[in-house]
Amino acid sequence: MTRIFTTIKRVLLLLVLVSLTSFLKGQAPIITCSGITVTHGDQSTNDPLLWNAAVWWDPLLNSKDMAENAVPLEITITDTCTASTLKVKYVLYLDLDNNGSQETRVDSDTLPAANTIHYNNNGLLVTAGEQRKFDFRPVILADKYRFDLLLEAVSASERNAQLVWRSSATSTNMAQLPHGTHKIKWQVTNGCGQQSTCEYTFIVRDDQPPTVTCINGLQFNFGGGNSGLGSSFLWASDFLNTIDDNLTPGPMVKLAIRKSGTGTGFPTNADGTPQTGVIYNCLDKGINTVELWAKDKAGNTAFCEAYFLLKDGNSYCWIDYFIKLGIIKNELDQGIEDVSVLTENYTQIGVPFFPIPAAMTSMSGYYHITNDIPYGPLATIRPVLELDPLNGVNIWDLILISRHILGLTPLVSPYKLISADANQSGTVTTFDIVELRKLILGTYTKLPNNSSWRFVDKTQVFTNPENPFADTIRSYLPLATNIYPPSGIHIYFDFTGTKIGDVDNTAIPNGFSAPTEDRTEKTTFMFQDQNLQENEVVSLHFAAASNIEGYQMTLDLAQFELLEIIPQNELTMDNFAVFEQALTMVTEQPNQGFDLRLRAKQAGQLSSMLAINDKITRSVAFDAGGLSKGIALHFNPIQKETIQLNQNVPNPWNSSTNIRFYLPEANTPVTFTVVDEIGRVVYTTTNTYAAGYQSITLDESMLPQAGMYWYSLTTSKDKLVQKMVKF
Repeated sequence: MTRIFTTIKRVLLLLVLVSLTSFLKGQAPIITCSGITVTHGDQSTNDPLLWNAAVWWDPLLNSKDMAENAVPLEITITDTCTASTLKVKYVLYLDLDNNGSQETRVDSDTLPAANTIHYNNNGLLVTAGEQRKFDFRPVILADKYRFDLLLEAVSASERNAQLVWRSSATSTNMAQLPHGTHKIKWQVTNGCGQQSTCEYTFIVRDDQPPTVTCINGLQFNFGGGNSGLGSSFLWASDFLNTIDDNLTPGPMVKLAIRKSGTGTGFPTNADGTPQTGVIYNCLDKGINTVELWAKDKAGNTAFCEAYFLLKDGNSYCWIDYFIKLGIIKNELDQGIEDVSVLTENYTQIGVPFFPIPAAMTSMSGYYHITNDIPYGPLATIRPVLELDPLNGVNIWDLILISRHILGLTPLVSPYKLISADANQSGTVTTFDIVELRKLILGTYTKLPNNSSWRFVDKTQVFTNPENPFADTIRSYLPLATNIYPPSGIHIYFDFTGTKIGDVDNTAIPNGFSAPTEDRTEKTTFMFQDQNLQENEVVSLHFAAASNIEGYQMTLDLAQFELLEIIPQNELTMDNFAVFEQALTMVTEQPNQGFDLRLRAKQAGQLSSMLAINDKITRSVAFDAGGLSKGIALHFNPIQKETIQLNQNVPNPWNSSTNIRFYLPEANTPVTFTVVDEIGRVVYTTTNTYAAGYQSITLDESMLPQAGMYWYSLTTSKDKLVQKMVKF
């Protein structure tokens, strides 16, 4: 028994000594590292200055410039040993030819020189193998990259160890390692003789998918097929707009295509090759979408979706092939030419609209709609004609609209009422006259709240023809291609068109309807002709003939400066529009006149300086019965048989002024006299002049005082007096 107890005591003592020794030495270092395979995804572009030489080869990209990526290789070490020494080392195993075998080793205990790696040295001495360069940056050798170990203190018991590339004594970077499957082994030994290891595999690979963009809005036609079914084979390349990848060159990126929603992932054929084409037939006519896929050499994929239009422009598809046509005429049954018949809202919500060429009406008003596109249930057609807003619109229309508003002569046709509603308010009021007047004057080039023509479904019946606005005016028609037409293969869509502002149906609807207006009879504005000097001011009174109900015109004022418009009677400034070298005027009321004050830009004869034309507003007048008349200016000739004394120019004046006068006979003694406002003679002269126009110039020395003066021209037979002002 004594021996047994002695043995037990010795064992217990030994255990205590072992525990005490372990406590004094401390625990083994704790390494925090992955311990499992880690993948480092590369989303960067290749650096042509690293791992690029004839000795290197990237089998994936078939390139001597191997793809690389910055790889964070680091561990955190926690150590409770009180000894100060901590030895850390790593062994890096690299698969530099990316063949699945790690043939190259880098050992931190024996690091290679700058810009050097010992290729194919695994299993040999670390300094064995082939010495290869990997850093081709244009820097000196001392600044080239080299493998190194960086150990940094985190706290009293923690250290951080990193595998780095060092480019100088103070500069380090994460190592840029080629793509492949590599391994690193860390070994840490503390001052207490305890050791820990950690190793794991890491993969460096491209995980950035290509960037691919599609061409949208393409249009294709069917080719020939059997049994009335056309077909169209479309390729992935048809829809490719741009393709880009961080590492794989564009020509090496694989393309594939499929009909949208018919599968997932990169489209392949049964043998695993990319599906590069899809086939469509007549049942697919219309808008379709495809998925265009791209796959880089690393197997990353991306796709874009493209919408396109399949048409039957060559008429290979006879199924559901109805001809859609119509005719557009005015109220007088005349065809309206050059109407654009638009197809609208024919596609489903969320799919972009394909522009379809408008159908155009012939001179007879006929049109037909292309049938190479299937139209959806919401498709409509709408006629549009915006040419020549002034076609058929003149002052007579304003007179008729005014008579309708006053209840004198109502517009009985619903289409005339639609035409009279210039501002599209659903009523006919004086506001419509105001809008049309601006159009005739040239203030508007088109009506701001209306179109040039409006079109109505020909089959529309107005419940009250005297108020067509009480009904919804059908200006478009649906294209219901899913209903078989009773007339065989023809579907008709007819419209009635009316010219806005034209309530007397004088608009010219087509090339057949040539204008027949005869304006040989004219209404004339009478003026006394006169000779004008430069800057001379003339006042003109425009008075229309008594049998004129209304008129409109354009006055050419290129040789005048317009000083003042003086409306008379019921005219206002709303009846006029002023342009750079012209004045337009419109009145729908009888017996309206006005005055103009003009300054001549140069000397000349009034009759050759003032004219009427149609450049902005067509010049025309109408009598009470609607008969149109031309407008002319008549100038009574200058009477040169008597003495004439013109107004001084300038007037008022300061430094000098010129006075022109006319003498019918030569050698006529003439006395020129100037008197002030109280009748005192301040200047006088007598001379004999030749026949014709003569002039006298007065300057400040002759009339030094400012004020009002009268000057006279006296011969043996006549005496003429004019007034002037000096300031």
